[in-house]
Amino acid sequence: MKYDDEDLYISDEDEQINRIGDVPLHWYDEFDHQGYTIDGERLKKYLNRSDSELQKLLSSTDPDSWRTIYDQKNQTAVKLTDEDLDIIRRISSQKYANPEFNAEKFHYENDNIEDKLFPVTNRPIPKRWFVPSRWEAKKITHLVKLIRLKILRPIKKTEPEVYDIWEDSILNTNIEDVTSKGPPHIPAPKMELPAHEHSYNPPEEYLLDENEIEKLKDEYDEDAFVPCKYDCLRRVPVYSKLIKERFDRCLDLYLCPRAIKMRMNVDPESILPPPIDTNDLKPYPTTVRMRYDLENKTNDNITISVSLNGLWLSVGHGNILTIYEVSTSRMVFNLNISELFKDIISSSEFNNKITVLSFHPYLPILACGYDEYLLIFVLKLPNITISYQELSTNDESEIDSTDMDKKYNNDPQKDYEHSCNLFNDIQIINDELDNVNLLSWNQIKVNSSRHNLEFKSINNIIIIKHQSTIKCLSWHNKGGYLVVVSPRSVSPSQRVVIHSINRCSSITAFKKLNGMVKSAQFHNINPWLVVATQKCVRIIDLTSNKTNNNKLGNQSTNKKLVKKLIGVDDPTCISIDPTGKHIFVGQSNGRVAWYDLDLSNTPYKLLRYSDSSIKQVQFHLNKSMIFTANKNGNINIFHSRMPSDIMSDPVFIPLKLIREEFSTVTSAVWHPKQPWIFSSGVNKQGKSSLVLLG
Repeated sequence: MKYDDEDLYISDEDEQINRIGDVPLHWYDEFDHQGYTIDGERLKKYLNRSDSELQKLLSSTDPDSWRTIYDQKNQTAVKLTDEDLDIIRRISSQKYANPEFNAEKFHYENDNIEDKLFPVTNRPIPKRWFVPSRWEAKKITHLVKLIRLKILRPIKKTEPEVYDIWEDSILNTNIEDVTSKGPPHIPAPKMELPAHEHSYNPPEEYLLDENEIEKLKDEYDEDAFVPCKYDCLRRVPVYSKLIKERFDRCLDLYLCPRAIKMRMNVDPESILPPPIDTNDLKPYPTTVRMRYDLENKTNDNITISVSLNGLWLSVGHGNILTIYEVSTSRMVFNLNISELFKDIISSSEFNNKITVLSFHPYLPILACGYDEYLLIFVLKLPNITISYQELSTNDESEIDSTDMDKKYNNDPQKDYEHSCNLFNDIQIINDELDNVNLLSWNQIKVNSSRHNLEFKSINNIIIIKHQSTIKCLSWHNKGGYLVVVSPRSVSPSQRVVIHSINRCSSITAFKKLNGMVKSAQFHNINPWLVVATQKCVRIIDLTSNKTNNNKLGNQSTNKKLVKKLIGVDDPTCISIDPTGKHIFVGQSNGRVAWYDLDLSNTPYKLLRYSDSSIKQVQFHLNKSMIFTANKNGNINIFHSRMPSDIMSDPVFIPLKLIREEFSTVTSAVWHPKQPWIFSSGVNKQGKSSLVLLG
């Protein structure tokens, strides 16, 4: 399409005669032509270089030679006009090319009144334009020094190498022997070899019926190959799609790009370790072995605890405390704590509930969290002779020197008498419980015959008041200390309290602790206290502090921080393996953080297998097993073998998932000796239940 006034905007002088593009002109030095015109004709060299003898002669006779420019590419001489010379002079003097252009009068239309108050141009010239720049002088001096030391060298411009990509490779039939400077040759992919259905006489199972042929054509739009059967080869007709398929093949070879991809032909199964048969790791809990019948049919949470010798099971359901004998499932005694306190002190109203239970490691002492009250029961259990483990005398695991010479007897009667003697010096309260001071040790005498307690199980009760509800109890492995966590306490120093059984005194572990405390536990090897808060887990050394004062009860000093474990979000429970080198932290988001204390303060592994909150995680004391109890009722059991040396890797294998019993799990604990799990929660019928998994 051509416009009427198109010729008015085309200038013959500006049109390029030589149409070779941006090709270097020195390529035509050996030829008698300079390029090609738009018609394809050679552009001959009428004029040579500007310093030739002929050019000098013409310049001496021509009066306008000083304004003539030689265009070597187009082989023409261009004479500059007066307007061109004026433009060159103005540009060389740093002025605008158009003399009619006035920068001061140039403005743009703007309706904003605020912008019109301030001028855009005509501002005074700053003084720094006339003062030499000191920074530039220093920079130039530095560059000159580098050039003299031959450290800074000019960059040599290398012209791109021009070569023939084919050379003589067309004449060579063997492609492998051809060597060129271009990219390496990539062979074309081979066509798929014909299969049985492409035979002229295929087997019967490869032939299609009419319905299959119609379905195949509808799916592939008449381009699908339909197997046909012929009696002999001479009756096979010419293939109608031969030319089209050959043409498509040529297009693929010509147009489709090729690339070499490095692939490793490795069998994925060979990389994985050999599978471990879980039957070789038995015994471990697989199903429900026993259900306990609870007298209190309310839907209150059930808390449980098992003694270290594995003989007694304590169950707290509402305000009822029950102790069972594990071997026979016999109920030793059943105590209603609210009625007991109401009878002893009639003016007090005790409507609290049991929140947590914990047996003493060796003595017949049971610690009970009863809302904000800590109750310590000295139990006289039936006379069953057992063999207690001897306590180690390793100095690294000691907190107090008074526990070093303590050894508990094998006789339950002597252990009971020793437990009673620990609390002989505690005063007996005769006043309202609300008037009891915080963290003060008080004793309540119990008349067994008056309260119908079987076997005279309870002689006295120690009561200690805290600021808020007790959520966690944990004994030291020597049994001399008990840590209590009450996260809702108003005073930060009252959230983590350590009670000394031998001294009958209480110690506030921290003056100030950032974040709400979720759980706390003594380390089973070192004299450390592991405290879990909302965002981290702190490991505190109880024997050292920042002022080198080893007295545990000194309130003016801060304990030394051994390690701060990060990478957790709202932890719910913690568990330390028997070697003391690994810590598992359950979180409310369903993940379990696995920390290796020998590596770093970040999780060694992060186990993601549940969407509900982790209620309990615990290592078995004598077997290489660990379980996690989720809020949705699932109990996951794993085989965990933690190495004692650094060179070996830990082994962690999932064993069993038990989820048919509970809809919500509230508490779970291992049996210390056997591969059993005592678990409590709400069953499928919506009632509280206590079962034994084995």
